[in-house]
Amino acid sequence: MGENRPVKIIYCKRCSFPNPADSNFCGRCGLPLKSTQAIYASTQDVPRRKTSRWRLAAILLVISNIMLFCWFLYQISECRYKYEALSFNYGVLENRFYSLEQDYNSLENRYSSLEREKAFMEEWYNTIRNQINLRSGGGDEKLFVTPDDPMVSSIVVQTTGGWSNTVNPEEYWEDLEKMYDWVATNVKYSYDSPYPFMPEIGGSVWWSIEVWRFPNETIRDRLGDCEDQALLLASMIRNYGGKKYAVWVIEWVGASSAHLAVAVPVLGGDLAILDPTGRFYTKDQYGRLAHKYSGLAVKEWIDYWSTQQKNIQITLALSDTEHQTFSSTNEFIEWASTSVNPSPPKSFFLLYEKIEIMAAFPEPVVGGWKVHIIYVNTGSKSTGIDGVFINNVPYSSGGATLNVTLPIDANIGVQKSFYIYIPAGATYGGQRIVSSAVISIKLHSTGGKEYFTSVVLP
Repeated sequence: MGENRPVKIIYCKRCSFPNPADSNFCGRCGLPLKSTQAIYASTQDVPRRKTSRWRLAAILLVISNIMLFCWFLYQISECRYKYEALSFNYGVLENRFYSLEQDYNSLENRYSSLEREKAFMEEWYNTIRNQINLRSGGGDEKLFVTPDDPMVSSIVVQTTGGWSNTVNPEEYWEDLEKMYDWVATNVKYSYDSPYPFMPEIGGSVWWSIEVWRFPNETIRDRLGDCEDQALLLASMIRNYGGKKYAVWVIEWVGASSAHLAVAVPVLGGDLAILDPTGRFYTKDQYGRLAHKYSGLAVKEWIDYWSTQQKNIQITLALSDTEHQTFSSTNEFIEWASTSVNPSPPKSFFLLYEKIEIMAAFPEPVVGGWKVHIIYVNTGSKSTGIDGVFINNVPYSSGGATLNVTLPIDANIGVQKSFYIYIPAGATYGGQRIVSSAVISIKLHSTGGKEYFTSVVLP
């Protein structure tokens, strides 16, 4: 059994399967066999053949694994190459990023610096613009009344010596007139030149014909127009009173121009107006500076200018502490007459009554005449009418009557009226009252003064 003797076998050409020599067909794949294909082999040759086939398969497997391993090595090498390339590119980009970041930070700092420079330039321009435009009414006009200015103080002391006796109101009013005279005498009228009004950035310049000077500039140059002289005088008066009393620069606007002066309010609704450019101030019967009922003082000032300008309305009152605008003169008068600002003392010499009979006219009625009397107190002291006389005889002695009861009020600046009924045929002062008669009317005030008028009876 253990012999290794040769046997005859036939290998299939298709599948190499060893078949016995007497086989006609392959035992594995069924291919017809020929006896000529038979060869001899020992019984151990057959398994060796099979073993060599497995060995070949193993070799092929090893080769394929080697190839696969080489492919993996290649892929790893390729990946490493790409990684190194990417790492290099990343380093380049990172450096570029840091460079750009530095450039960005530099530009950002530059931008911030330019922003600050821009803000500084805008602030500087706006400061210059405000300083320029202030002189053309483009800012706070109160800044032009400067009672604390050393040059203003010097002129006040030089002109008045200061208010030495503050309990003496007459010194106050006399010194106000001295300051008025100094401005009117020492400041020469000067017309303004065209002056630029600066726009906001990007705008256009326009030109103003009004330029306001500060009081120290007017003192220095001894030149100025109406607003310059008014601002200087207001500053001087405010300085003189220790800024205790109100003083206003007031402006009227007419059909084609405007004008400024100074107003000093006095307790009780009075007003004194000083206009150095126009050589005007409110006066008493002796020509001295006087304060009067606000409505009357304003009327005198406007009447003074009405021959040169039409449709005059007061529109502005300002000082170093106030700035008020008005739509009409009446609005200003109402505001001024009710002002609660501290005001200087009234002058004893300026307290006087003056009743003006504005009109007196007869009206024929059944049985006689009504004589209408219209009057107003243009003085600075309120009074009343306590007597009415016809031809210097008390009205009631001849049968005449009044439509009011005596005494009649005569308040400052308030226009009032009444009438006297005179019967036909009555006798007054030896004169019979008939048509075409000329009769004298006398009003007697509670202050002891007498005021006369006359009428012709129709």
